[in-house]
Formats: sequence, structure tokens, C-alpha cells
Amino acid sequence: MTKPVSCCTPSSVARSSPNDLLDQYVSIDGLPTPNGDEHQSPSTCLPPESEYSRISNILGESFTSSLDMKFMEACTTMRTETDPDKRLRVLFDLFDVDQNQRLTPAGLQAFLAATMAHHNVTLSGVELQDIVHQAFRAVYPNEKDIHPRESLHFDEFKVLFGDALSTERPSRQARQLSIGASRCSVVHKKRSFRETLRSGAVQYQAELYFLALYFSVNGLAFGLKWASFPYDIVAGHMAQLAKSCAQLVLVNAMFVLLPMSRSIVGYLRTFRLLWHILPFDRHISFHQLAGSVMLIAGTVHTVAWLIICVRAKSATNQDWQKSILNTHKIKLLRYADWLDIFAALPMWTGVAMLGCAAVAVPCTLACVRRHNFQLFWLTHILFLPFLVHGAAAWIAPPQAWFWVAGPLIVYVLERRFRLTSVFGEQTDLKKVQVTSNAMVLYLKKPRGYTFQPGMVPELSTFEWHPFTISSAPEDELLTLHIRVAGDWTSALHNRLKQQGIPLPSVAIDGPVGAPSMEYANYSTVVLIGGGIGVTPFASILKHLLHVWEQHRCPICGSVQLPRRVKLRKVYFYWITKEQHHMEWFRDMLNQLYDLDSDRRLVSQTYLTNVVDTAKSEPLKLIQTFMRARQDRDIFTGLQGSKMNMGRPNWYDGMPSFPWKYVQEERKLTTKRCRAVELKNIAGAVCANTRGMDEAEEVGVFLCGPPGLDRDVNANVDKFNANCHRRSGGVRFSYHSEKF
Repeated sequence: MTKPVSCCTPSSVARSSPNDLLDQYVSIDGLPTPNGDEHQSPSTCLPPESEYSRISNILGESFTSSLDMKFMEACTTMRTETDPDKRLRVLFDLFDVDQNQRLTPAGLQAFLAATMAHHNVTLSGVELQDIVHQAFRAVYPNEKDIHPRESLHFDEFKVLFGDALSTERPSRQARQLSIGASRCSVVHKKRSFRETLRSGAVQYQAELYFLALYFSVNGLAFGLKWASFPYDIVAGHMAQLAKSCAQLVLVNAMFVLLPMSRSIVGYLRTFRLLWHILPFDRHISFHQLAGSVMLIAGTVHTVAWLIICVRAKSATNQDWQKSILNTHKIKLLRYADWLDIFAALPMWTGVAMLGCAAVAVPCTLACVRRHNFQLFWLTHILFLPFLVHGAAAWIAPPQAWFWVAGPLIVYVLERRFRLTSVFGEQTDLKKVQVTSNAMVLYLKKPRGYTFQPGMVPELSTFEWHPFTISSAPEDELLTLHIRVAGDWTSALHNRLKQQGIPLPSVAIDGPVGAPSMEYANYSTVVLIGGGIGVTPFASILKHLLHVWEQHRCPICGSVQLPRRVKLRKVYFYWITKEQHHMEWFRDMLNQLYDLDSDRRLVSQTYLTNVVDTAKSEPLKLIQTFMRARQDRDIFTGLQGSKMNMGRPNWYDGMPSFPWKYVQEERKLTTKRCRAVELKNIAGAVCANTRGMDEAEEVGVFLCGPPGLDRDVNANVDKFNANCHRRSGGVRFSYHSEKF
């Protein structure tokens, strides 16, 4: 509970205790009760009784489900009104809780405290009382009196917030809002089927190439096996169908293992020419596709053999004598009873494989993987019956080993090498930081352990789980930021948050390659982290910090990068709903800002639990006002970067272009593509690379939830399909890593 400050009069405190008054204040306002967590409770102060009652009447209605229309109209006017004086008047009336044409420090402080409590945001590195003090002192900064003024009139208020309002100009979409509306609707032109097809072809180019190759291989294997078996008078086409489906199972048994060999995937990823035909970022999806084809083909294979068994028993002796089934190995299908038939090796192993599939398939569901990963992993190794299924050689010699031996040997050797290196030396946890839904592990770096920014190790005592390294290779400790998402991470979280228990030793496997490792192949990159997905980009930015520090001029302080360092510009976006997560890398980003005299790094942070609507306008104005007086955001503590409320505007809106010839195509560009952030980046790249022979390719790297991945991927591909010719040939190359 925040200690009451001097704005509480003795009379008000005497009538009710501070705690009772704050509880009453929160109850009337419909705001969440502070829980004592320093990351959840904003700084508050108790207003005098007259102002307190007025704030309760305004905010108590406007911050509940039945919104106060006067408050909404005032905030909406600030978003839509173009006249600065009118916007200032609305803001003044909003802060004037007593409606006496005077703005008091206590009233402003109480209003902002209630607004922050509603949006569940806190201040970083500054107290609310200090902000109000600076605001009232800023009217007459040359006065010798160190105490702030007791009240402000409207003319003085104009001096105070005039610059902030001129900076926070209403957007083009906001000016289209009607009074009382809280959001604007943007109507998009429906694309034709040809445009949709073309956009999809560009978006999934690598996937389409790979699927064409994959299904061609499967079709060829199926057709060749079908042609190698003649039509049988008893089995009909069932023998051909059974053997062809068995061939599909064998081919996909090879494919299902290769994507899970991370060393092979990481090695192939180094060949940039393969990026256009092999979707490395979707190797898990390929594993799932191959497994699904195996399951379907195996089921059809089983049904075909059951039909063959029935036809063998019902066939005439004349037909049986002509059948290819009339061999000493398959005669039991006609003469033996059903129990003896199912006791044969191919039969019971086939039934066993179907049973294993029946157990494994439900365990592949996301809910099972998330809550019991060990069960999911154990059911995946029930493949032993597959290796001996065809050993009886009823129709053809066994082929399973021919298709599976290579990938299986590579996979086993890889695991053997990694396990040998892992269990040779364990490492210790040096320090942990535990929050409500995440944890930060600081590990001693094992001897000889090397990695590149963006790589992924696996952490375990007996069970292996991959996590992205958030520290740089130059750091002394190995840092992992882990989100609580399943049974294993929950157990680790519960263990680490207990007091007085020694920190466990762990083994580290890997590291293995990840999509974000390719950042060094581009001169301009866009790094997008969603929540805990910021970890690979934190490693990259920390590595850049060391590189820039090494090449900083000791005299002028500027950074002169050598030609071998290709990366020249970084756009960093961090989208999270937990404000206290931004404290993890605040110091690192501030150090980069201090070193970055040439502004090679452009960082943007977004807090998604604060919706960018009319109700957040007061906070944005105070934020802009303080930014003009200190180069540090009041909510994140970051230098040179303002925390944005809501989500990035990837799609809607009209951008401002830095090159002149695009203005002539403004209408066409508006209709065809509305990816604001991407077009602004493309414009900056085009302006910097004007006159170069080759078009610039910008790498977009994302690590985050699937929804964010789909959103950004769709907009990247839409830009590449519709806008790249009007952006100087700039194209975006998309790489994603979902969790």
C-alpha cells in the first residue's frame, strides 16, 4: 500500500483512515484493489474529500462497463479535434475535477493515479508526485519559489500542455471518428480471387515448392510400386494397393525422422539458396505431415490386407491355384483359422503399430503436449514393431531398414554425440529471478560451450526442453528467459520460487540453429518479439552492444563498423502484455541507445493490455509532456523510445513516405497495401539505398505466438505482392519461430 502524501488534509484523514479511504475510493471507481505487487500497483495519492467525491462520480462511471458518455466524448474529442485550443479546453475540463476553473496538484495527481490503476500500468524511474510537481513548476520555471503553484488557470494550462498537444496530433483515422465513438472502423476493399491467389503464392512460395517436391516423390513411389505388382485374380487390386501404401509408409518413415535431426536442419539452413524451396521454419509441420501420411497409408494398408484375407478364404480352388497368394508363406490366409492368422508376425506387428498410433495420436494434441510433454515424447518412440513388421517377407523382401537405417543412424549418432558432450560436465545455476509467470535463469557457462546469437539449447536434469539463449556469446553467464507454459516449466517455476532450497544443477544440450541466426546476412533487419519471444533478439542486441563497444572511437565516441559486419540498421519491436517484462532488457537497450550516435537501432515497445482508445488519451498526453523534458519514457524507463499503447499498426492507416515519387501513387498504394510499419521501413531503406544496383532485401525475424506470426506474415507477403515495385524494389524476407 502506497504511503499517503501531503495532499491529504488532516480533516479528511481524521474522518477516515487512509486505508479505508483508499478502499472506498477503489470500490466506487470500480478499479482493482492494489495487491502489493510493485509491478501491478501504480503510485497513488489520496485526494481531498471534495476532489475525491468528484473523481468518484466521474471515473466510477467511466471506467466500468457502463461508460460515462461525457468522459468518452471528452477523450474522443482530444483524438479527433484538430484545433489545439479546443483540445486544450477539453483536457483542462477533464482534469478540473471540481469544475471551478482551477486545476490543483492533488486533483491532477488523483486523476492520473486512477487512470493508471484502471489501465494497470506503473511508472518507471519517476514518481507520480514528481510528474505533477514538474508540471506545475514548468509554467513559471524562473520563479525562485521551489514549491509548485497551488492551482493553474486555463491560460497557464495552455503554456503547460501546448507543446504536448501539438506533438500528439490526431491521426487521419481518428479524425473520422464521430463524437462518442471509441474506435474507428476501416473498410478494406475485397480482393479478387486472382489477387488472393497471387498473394498466397508469394506468401507460401517455399512451402508450395516443397509440397510439390514432397508429393511428387510420394506419387512416384506409389506409382512404381503399383506397377510392379500385377492384378491378382483373388486379391484384385488390393495387393497392389496394400504394397503401394506400404511403400508410402516406408518413404515417409524416412521423412518423419529427418526434420527432427536439428543438426541436419541447422546445417542445411546455412545454404541460403535452399531458403526458397525448403521452409526450414516449418520443419515441425513437415514432421507432422509425414506422420499423418504414414498413419493414413498404414490404415489403408491394413484394410487392404483384411480384404485380402476375406477373399482368400472365399475364393474357389481354381482361382486360388492361379493366385500369387498361393505360396508357402501366405497359404495360412486360406487354410488357417483367424486366431492363427493374427498370430503371424506381419499381422500382430501391424495390429501393434495401429495400437501405438491410436495411443500416440491423442497425445499429439496441444493440450497434452503443454501439460504432459513426457507422455507426448514417450508415445513417439513406440516404433519398434515397425522395424520387424516385414521380416516375414510374405510377398517381397523386407525394406524397412533400407529406408529408415540412414535417418535413424544419423539421429542416434546426433543424440549420442550431444548426450556425451552434455553428461561430461554439468553446470550450476548462479542466480534466478522469478515472477508470476516467467523466470530468468543465470547459468555458469560450461567449459568450451560456444554459441551464436539466436541459438537454442535444451535444458534438463532428465527431461529435455529447448529454450532460446537471451545472453550474448561475450557474456560471462548463460541467460535463459523461460515462460511458464506446461508441466515441466510449472514444476521448475515452483521449485525455484521456494526460499531456502539450493539451486539445482542442470545439463545443457546443444545449442542448435534457429531462424533468428540468419540476421547477420542482411544489412537491415526487423526484429519482432511477442512476450517472452523477445529472448533470441535480446541475445542479438546484446551481441551488437559488444560489437559496437569494440569499434567505438575513443576520441569522438562514434561507432565505425568494419565492412565484414554487414548489419547496418535494426528495427526492434517488442509486443507484450506484461509491463514489468520490459525491465528485463531496459539497461541493455539504454546502453545501446547511448552508443548509437548514428541511430542504427530503432526500437518500439507495445503494451497490449492498454487498448489505444479514447480512454488512454490522458496517459499519452502526460507521457508526451514528460518526454519533452527528459529523454526517457515514464512507463518503461527506456531512452529514445516511447512505450506505445495497444498493438503495432501493421495493417491499417496511411503512412508518410520519405521519398517523393511515391506521393504520385498515393491513391493506388492506399488501396493495394496498408502495412504502415512495413512501408515506413521500406521507405527508409529505399531512401538510404538510392542509386544502388541491387534492390534491398530486408530480413524480418519474429518469435512469438501463432496469432502474431500469422498477422505479420500475411502483411509481409501482402507488401511483397502489391507494394514492393512502388517502394524502390525493397522486399521483406520473413523468418518466424513460434512457441
